[in-house]
Amino acid sequence: MAGPAVATTQGAPAASMECAGSCHRSPVFSEVYKGRAILITADDGKSSLCDHVLIDGVALSVHRLADGGYYSLVNAYQSFPTLRATAEAAVDSLGGARLLPAPCAD
Repeated sequence: MAGPAVATTQGAPAASMECAGSCHRSPVFSEVYKGRAILITADDGKSSLCDHVLIDGVALSVHRLADGGYYSLVNAYQSFPTLRATAEAAVDSLGGARLLPAPCAD
């Protein structure tokens, strides 16, 4: 049984607007990291982190850990201290592959 598909082997796409409600949230951080557009929107600590981190306009499924760190669907067995570090690690793991939208459990 295969796990969830989170990437394709195509090259990095131009930023797209495949995100859901996060496109309307205020960005708190954005950068181009290794040629990939990362956008992080506000985390109020109460709502789900789904759609708070975008890579090339696609939501990265991110979850908070009990210790305050984060993990993503791309790096499910690693924790990171910040959303930025989580996003950058996902870009590193994806290489040139494109992130595909994945369901996020709230």
